[in-house]
Amino acid sequence: MEQLEKYALGYEKRILEAVDCPIKLLHICSTPLGNAQDKNLMESGWINKYPATAINWDDHAYTPIERGKELYGDKYGIIGGLNFRETLRSGTPKQVEEETRKAIEAAGEDGGFRLVSTAIARYEKPGGSKARRVVAGLLLHRDPVGRYYSTMFEVDYRLFQDGSMVIDASTVEPVEAPVPATFVCFVPAEKVSRAVLSSGTFSKLFKHAMKNAVSRQQASKSDRSKKDYFVFSFFMDHLAEDAEVGLLISKEKEGISGNSKKTVTFQEHGWHVAYTRSSLALDGNHEIFFKVVYTPGGRVPTKQHFPVWREKLY
Repeated sequence: MEQLEKYALGYEKRILEAVDCPIKLLHICSTPLGNAQDKNLMESGWINKYPATAINWDDHAYTPIERGKELYGDKYGIIGGLNFRETLRSGTPKQVEEETRKAIEAAGEDGGFRLVSTAIARYEKPGGSKARRVVAGLLLHRDPVGRYYSTMFEVDYRLFQDGSMVIDASTVEPVEAPVPATFVCFVPAEKVSRAVLSSGTFSKLFKHAMKNAVSRQQASKSDRSKKDYFVFSFFMDHLAEDAEVGLLISKEKEGISGNSKKTVTFQEHGWHVAYTRSSLALDGNHEIFFKVVYTPGGRVPTKQHFPVWREKLY
């Protein structure tokens, strides 16, 4: 245990702390010789010592997914649920569907759960050859705030007759949503202080806006006169840091024209926010259109500005 603390935990913590990214996945590996529960590491909560944001382990070999969610769901996203040894390898579609349903029921409540194979291990296939094979997939993670992060992976490998496997190449890349999801809300200006706006973090601003936002129905019941509001647009899909977002106010229904002079945008590690302050009557007699626009960043070859959301106020 002393060596585990000093070397495994010690060096892995340094690696995780040095990585500057919004999602840090800790895979807790196991072998036929042992796993993390042999020394009561899972049940004791020892894994909480790792500065990660999500964990994955072989939940069909030890510590079931529902128990893992109970132990670690407050700190980590829980990733797993499917049995790669039996169900995914030789199960019927109906068995895969049933196991998927059970995993979601066991660990999906309140979010923070991503359904994937519990691990990637050596697949022993009789009569394997040296022929090149490729496995690829898309991982979609939803954090406790409700934001999504997509990652594409691809692995080139070869299987041999003795059951061994050689990985020739692998890639893991973040993926931008083609049309990112947005959450738009209206918050009375008196409830938005400079301190809130200068917090610099997506989650703090989002939680404050959610707590103080009003609907048009609420506003129309109390007062139909013009008031100052902050209009916030939170991009709930992770985007490239150099992506461009905007929030326009327009009298035109179609297109992406509109006034954006007062719009403020910022991003925190790829989580983007756009907001503006405006005097509005949420139940007025004139039409105003709010338009959220987005230009992809990263390595997208064609940078096209296009609308992802539009709302009309009467």
